[in-house]
Amino acid sequence: FKFLLGEKVKANDRLFDLIKNAETSSDLPLPLKKLADGIRKGGNIGAHFDENNEPTQELAKAILDLLGYMLNYIYVLPKEIERLEEYLDTTPAED
Repeated sequence: FKFLLGEKVKANDRLFDLIKNAETSSDLPLPLKKLADGIRKGGNIGAHFDENNEPTQELAKAILDLLGYMLNYIYVLPKEIERLEEYLDTTPAED
């Protein structure tokens, strides 16, 4: 979060403050947009014949990896966050 906020970070900022500031003052969805665009561009290579730009096994693997990251971001990560929140809500804090 310090990286996302850059010069806006103060030395005594708590993690909570950094997260809240990043939500409002940075472009958090940008990596997801780039991820989706990469999948789209890779898919276009396979869908449209171009003898100068043939899809390769490496390209296919890279696209599948990106697709996996995107699915994890959209479906897996929110559930994992929810499970952590439930755990934190039901587990008493240790003194």
